[in-house]
Amino acid sequence: MEKIIGKSRNLWKSERLVYRAVEPKDAELQEWFQDRMVNDPEIISLATNMLAVPRNLKQCNEILMESFASSLLGTLIYLPTEPAESDTESESDITTEEPESVQNKGNKNTLVGFIMLTDEARFSPQTRACSAVISLASRYVDQGYGTEALQWLINWGFRYANLHRISLSVNSYNARAIAAYKKLGFVEEGRSRETVFFDRQWYDTILMSILEQEWDARRRNQWEE
Repeated sequence: MEKIIGKSRNLWKSERLVYRAVEPKDAELQEWFQDRMVNDPEIISLATNMLAVPRNLKQCNEILMESFASSLLGTLIYLPTEPAESDTESESDITTEEPESVQNKGNKNTLVGFIMLTDEARFSPQTRACSAVISLASRYVDQGYGTEALQWLINWGFRYANLHRISLSVNSYNARAIAAYKKLGFVEEGRSRETVFFDRQWYDTILMSILEQEWDARRRNQWEE
């Protein structure tokens, strides 16, 4: 029982990050999502296939809530002012520096991005498959936060949601993301050819996935090292 309690206590933490749900009426979060995500040309160009146009607050909020409403797991990623403490395994309590979110008032933590698992096979639940989506604000890229958050998501999916497969897609020119995904064990399955259009050029969408037995083998190998 103590082992279960210890793991449960740290379920929403990883080594440096903590994870929280989205509050539908969090106006400051909506403004952050508009400014730091949807209206950041770098984020839109690298991480999505969305048409790069400025979007107003209502449009951004619709994107935010529709995305999270259809997810098996959807969380905001926070960087605590103080390191996240954990009693057992790294895998809970917490504010934002920019902005101060409703669910984190009184705390001193920074909102850096979001991560989610969306249902890949809505009408085939027996396949136990989900797609991963992650996005960080530009200033927090290249600091290992994305890799850490995605590793946490993968562990949660296989350990607690009993998933069999986690997939994702990435623009073929996003070499940084592709390298990070491969590092975590994702395998390229194929490509959707010329599905991304940017500055008069067509690019592919790369399809990647990791299966539970592949994840388990990597975890066992890490234990043995």
